[in-house]
Amino acid sequence: MVPHATGDGQNRPALRNRGRPRTGNALTEAAILEAALTLLESRTVTFSLRALARHLKTDPMALYHYFPNKQALLAAAVHSAFSQLDLTEADFQPEDDLVKRLETLAGHYVAAIERYPGLTVDIIAGHVPAQAVMAHFDRLFAQATAPLNLPRTAVSEAGHVLVDYLHGVMLAGQVAGQVWRTGVRLIAAGMHHQQSSERRS
Repeated sequence: MVPHATGDGQNRPALRNRGRPRTGNALTEAAILEAALTLLESRTVTFSLRALARHLKTDPMALYHYFPNKQALLAAAVHSAFSQLDLTEADFQPEDDLVKRLETLAGHYVAAIERYPGLTVDIIAGHVPAQAVMAHFDRLFAQATAPLNLPRTAVSEAGHVLVDYLHGVMLAGQVAGQVWRTGVRLIAAGMHHQQSSERRS
């Protein structure tokens, strides 16, 4: 189970302007994050700031101009990898039913884990700081299921089940197809059943 954090999950890690990139260096935050994700996906070397600097052909100290430490850089890389989630809220439509909303949210998450399976494995193992992304997913899941008026604990547990299910689909190598939609519909059906139970009690 991936740990979930509280909060809206939208705060970016604080950047640190310590030191300066070397004169003439075309290093940018975006280039660093892209290289970090490439290195994390390659699985050929242990990720470190020194390894990343070698990949970028720059001095390791130049990276500290943009990120204060390895954890801050990794958190920003995870945020960048899952930026697809930022499209979810705009894609929710007033006429959408629960299945459609959950499929929209899950679809954006699936797109990210399909593109970054190695990073997803690191998230599952707890090797990278993904609390902000998980909190963002939690907030979107709560928004998608708000019309059901279920207890917050029940909504949180259902959201965790959905994330774990999508991770399982990815680990099984089936994320590229439409298999994941079946599980999403089952979770939606279960939440509707719980809504009916709440109303009868």
